[in-house]
Amino acid sequence: MSKVQGSQGAKRARRICNTLSELRTQLAPQFAKSIVRVTGSASKQDNAAQRPQGYTVIEVLIVLAISGVIFVSGVVMFSGQSNSTAFEQSMQDTNSEIATRIRGVGSSQFFNTEGYTCIVSGNPARAILTPSGGGTGQQDCLVVGTAVEVPTGASNLYFYEVLGNRQVYGPGNNPLGPSTSLAEANPTPAVAEGTDLTFSFKLASDVKIISSNIEAIDGSSLASNLVSFYIDFSGEAPTTGSGVQTSVAKAYNYESAGHDTSGVKNCIEGTGCQAPTDSKVWRICFESPSGNRRAQIDITSQPTGVTTELKFINCT
Repeated sequence: MSKVQGSQGAKRARRICNTLSELRTQLAPQFAKSIVRVTGSASKQDNAAQRPQGYTVIEVLIVLAISGVIFVSGVVMFSGQSNSTAFEQSMQDTNSEIATRIRGVGSSQFFNTEGYTCIVSGNPARAILTPSGGGTGQQDCLVVGTAVEVPTGASNLYFYEVLGNRQVYGPGNNPLGPSTSLAEANPTPAVAEGTDLTFSFKLASDVKIISSNIEAIDGSSLASNLVSFYIDFSGEAPTTGSGVQTSVAKAYNYESAGHDTSGVKNCIEGTGCQAPTDSKVWRICFESPSGNRRAQIDITSQPTGVTTELKFINCT
């Protein structure tokens, strides 16, 4: 509906501009005649005054002044409608990108780690990516979800694939059995040494992120710039119509005014943040470049899965 209104407003502005252009074309000859009349002899002016001959100079100047005001108003209207349409389209694209990324959770796909092999190493045992000659290996690893970083004041969203251990490891990194919880999987973002494998989504038209807040399932509130969507290890989450299990949203007590891969890595691994909170609704507020419009995307965790909703409201 908003796109249709924007298109109609732009058409009206163009019709105004076209009408004004035609008006100026029609008035130009009359304006020239009026100038000749004024600069002629007094006697000719007296004779002209006795019979109607077009417009006077003052009348033409008044019409041109009014048409100029209307023309400027039309340009301003057209510009405003164009900016409004660009903002709405940017937000539609952003909402679609978030929804698509979340739907990918549970499908065990790598989005940005082609050419790397995943192995488990270290103490504690954790998934590590290493460059490989071909394809992506997942012999020891499991794709457990997607993390989304939304730095306040920035114009980018950052998506991380989150890896985990397929098995629980004991002393000497000996496998003891399959991981049955997120904690046992030891989650970590798919980051290789010296390489940032994050997918960066640029908000169109220089839209900025104003705030990012969580309404937790337990009723508490949390300002957070990092939320992850994980597969449900318990197997209790419902599946979609295509048989893909829905994801579980986890919010971290992480705030950042800029993109920080190492900060996100430490937070997800549990060394830089507290244990994540179960998110009920994640609200992200955006602002247009001119600062006169705002929009909010609500990302809601429901029994049937995670949904997104775009609202053009004055969020804070």
